[in-house]
Amino acid sequence: QIGFIEAWGTGLQRIKNAAKEYGLAEPEFIEMPESFRVNLYRNPLPMQGIGKTSVEIRQNTDTMSENVGDNVGEKTVIDGDMKSIILNIITENSKISATGIANAMSVTPRTVERYIKELREENRLIRRGPARGGYWEVKKGY
Repeated sequence: QIGFIEAWGTGLQRIKNAAKEYGLAEPEFIEMPESFRVNLYRNPLPMQGIGKTSVEIRQNTDTMSENVGDNVGEKTVIDGDMKSIILNIITENSKISATGIANAMSVTPRTVERYIKELREENRLIRRGPARGGYWEVKKGY
């Protein structure tokens, strides 16, 4: 019993230590008027060929979203970056779902679906087979 009670009060520090041990971003502890919130971060599936960790992607997406309203031209660059990341992920795993891509990029599945729709309209991405059990094909030259 003593060992259990000795551990009381060390939970927050243990959470921080565990995140650091696994190479994750440090958790955020946000105080609210009558409660608090803890934001925990995770690393998504490895994205070979991209060379970025989830923390780098999250920082890039945060920076991109901050700049979107400033200049319409910048949004085009952001869209191109997001599309490139999606194409790289699909190149690594042609059977990955939109949800899997969203998890890897730390964005919502709806965001990924919107970019996939644009990539299909641009004829840069083709879906082969049924929704379940099919696969993606990235058009050569893109």
